[in-house]
Amino acid sequence: MGYSGRYHAASLAAVFIALAVGILIGIGLADDVVSSASEELEASLRSDLKAAQGEAEELRGALERSDKFG
Repeated sequence: MGYSGRYHAASLAAVFIALAVGILIGIGLADDVVSSASEELEASLRSDLKAAQGEAEELRGALERSDKFG
């Protein structure tokens, strides 16, 4: 009992359709993960920037106070 060319073509088409569906699902899931990670990174960087700006302001104040004495 041999398989016809039509059977091979149909099975090959099914494999490529399944591959395309898998890629599309993977892209959809990865997009959510990437955007979530990007938002978390942005929030972290903003927090670090505010902390650094506060520290710089404190150092400027300390420098001004020390300049008044010297």
